[in-house]
Amino acid sequence: MQVLFWRDGKQLDETLASLMKTVLGLEDGNKCYLGFDRSLGLADCDNPEVSQAERWQILSPVKSHEFGTTEINRKIQAKYRGGIIERSRRYGPRPFGEQEIVWTDKVIQVFNREMKAWPPGVGLDYVANGEIGLAVNANKKPDSLDVGFSTQPKVTYRYNRKGFDDNLELAYALTIHKAQGSDFDIVFLILPKTTSMLSRELLNTGLTRFRQKTVLLIERDTAVLEALRRPDRSDTLLRNSSLFVLAVRPESVDRYYAEHLIRLPGVRLCFWFRKQLIRTKNKV
Repeated sequence: MQVLFWRDGKQLDETLASLMKTVLGLEDGNKCYLGFDRSLGLADCDNPEVSQAERWQILSPVKSHEFGTTEINRKIQAKYRGGIIERSRRYGPRPFGEQEIVWTDKVIQVFNREMKAWPPGVGLDYVANGEIGLAVNANKKPDSLDVGFSTQPKVTYRYNRKGFDDNLELAYALTIHKAQGSDFDIVFLILPKTTSMLSRELLNTGLTRFRQKTVLLIERDTAVLEALRRPDRSDTLLRNSSLFVLAVRPESVDRYYAEHLIRLPGVRLCFWFRKQLIRTKNKV
């Protein structure tokens, strides 16, 4: 494990870039692109090793903010795929989706979907939410992008431009939540000082995604780690439901409460019984 600290978004960008260069073996100048491609299994773009798409991964607790996955994905894509994006805009096929995904981009499937694999009879004809892969080919006719996933390295799946954003997103950086169930050789884990999404359980998930090396990028100091030791930073202990015991977090806990997500009448009934018990005890 390696631990580094950052003060602001600029220093985070500089630190992350330096770490990627060192840990992933990237070089300066034009060779930097070649090293980046090799790190993803694209040493030979005509015969990509899509199984290497999950060799390394950047993780953050959130999508928004300067330390979130949306911004990090945008910056990494601009640095290592900017030339391909410009050529695609000029000569086609145009980049795909809102994130302008192009050939060789690292992507993630965000919706369970039945699809036809190529060649037929080899793959699962199904791509699950959370599968990570590489855009291995861009086609003008039909206007589509072929993606190979690390879990199904012998086949590719074709994505048409229509409805593209409903299926694929950039995956150089992922939220910790999205990375659940996956593991990677190398993980760059970003820990901001404050965010409502960060809990003890989420931190544990992020810390257990690596197989060989993890790098912690912590904002300013270890205060966030010390804070996450407290019981009130546990989502499990503050959960308003349980299969076995009545567990309702105190109303004094100032944390986001997604009441609109409660669907089971039994849960609301449980809350009602609890209030009645409290009133009865107070009267006694």
